[in-house]
Amino acid sequence: MTFDLIAQSGDFFQERSGSGCVAENGFCPDWIADNYDRYVTPFFEHVLLTVVPVGIGFAIAFTLALLAHRRQWLIGPITGVTGA
Repeated sequence: MTFDLIAQSGDFFQERSGSGCVAENGFCPDWIADNYDRYVTPFFEHVLLTVVPVGIGFAIAFTLALLAHRRQWLIGPITGVTGA
């Protein structure tokens, strides 16, 4: 039923005529070369937006773990504040 509704909209499916790899839904190295910049920049932005917060979180957690290990009396307060 969902596919019928999508097919009725007309904008989603396109008729592709010809014998190129796009028309045959094949692997298109030329398309990849032409659209390379559309995917590389967002990929590196995604990596940056993921690695930086994970690194900051790791640094904070590691610092708190070292503090709790060296000063045993800090285990309770650190656990209480962080909710771990």
